[in-house]
Amino acid sequence: MAVSDTDVELEFTNVVADIPITIGIETSGIAGEVYVEYGTLPVGSRPTATQGLDYTVDFPLDGSLADFTITPTTELIDKLAIDGVNVIFVGRSLQYTTDFDYDDAFVRQKIVDEFDRTIFRFQQLAVRPGPIGPEGPMGPPSTVPGPTGPQGPQGVQGPQGVQGPQGVQGPQGQKGDIGNTGPQGAQGPQGAASTVPGPTGPQGAQGPIGNTGPQGPVGPTGSQGPVGPGGTAITTVGDGPPASPTLGQLWWESDTGQMYIYYNDGTSAQWVSAFVPVGGAGLTFNTLPTNAANDSAAASAGVPLNGVYRNGSVLMVRTV
Repeated sequence: MAVSDTDVELEFTNVVADIPITIGIETSGIAGEVYVEYGTLPVGSRPTATQGLDYTVDFPLDGSLADFTITPTTELIDKLAIDGVNVIFVGRSLQYTTDFDYDDAFVRQKIVDEFDRTIFRFQQLAVRPGPIGPEGPMGPPSTVPGPTGPQGPQGVQGPQGVQGPQGVQGPQGQKGDIGNTGPQGAQGPQGAASTVPGPTGPQGAQGPIGNTGPQGPVGPTGSQGPVGPGGTAITTVGDGPPASPTLGQLWWESDTGQMYIYYNDGTSAQWVSAFVPVGGAGLTFNTLPTNAANDSAAASAGVPLNGVYRNGSVLMVRTV
């Protein structure tokens, strides 16, 4: 005995949930013999719907071999919405037996004829639903709420919508408490040196005076300054020379009547005679007691005290 199988399918479009679809395909009244596929993929790769979840099958009560119904559920309609095409395929695998010898050409022709007859009957019995009619007017609302049905399974998440515009910023909240200071972060690398000098900071407080440094070496002798204006020579009168004389100082030795000047000849400083002959005739130094009248005249002339002045051929010393 030989067994031959062939699949027979019907295509249905515009399927609506909970509306039965009447189908004429020979069956033995067993629900497992019928299958439902959906989608736009080629034959053999389309997904198969689940009986009892995506659809239900009802066979006629009289046990005939045709005219059963398929009722899609909301779950199946949701799957069709994801695919984007409202198309299902209802079919079954037809099985028939033959005891002919497959080597006989006549037997092979009988098998072909039986297949063609099955397809023809399938086309005769299949009934496609008509187009969906217009929606009727909405009835009055019920005053008694109906019971809440069981929650269906969660549908497949749809694609994320376009982000809406940013809303208006709300009012600023109250300032919170100051948090604890976090640990100090690691010191970053030193930045490049600035090419623009910064402003000068304020002068700091003066530091303490440091210790006096060692005395530096004696500098070179400077050039000789210009000769100062002439001053009035100081004249000392006495039997002996004055102590600590200065250059140019005069000394009238009172016991001899000699006049000396303290002079430096470049080698040493000493008292030298200040007598100078004039016109071949010498000057006589007054060794007599002071002449008050002459001293008064000398003072009027600007001669200082103990200064030497000339009175005729006599050098006088102002003592008063």
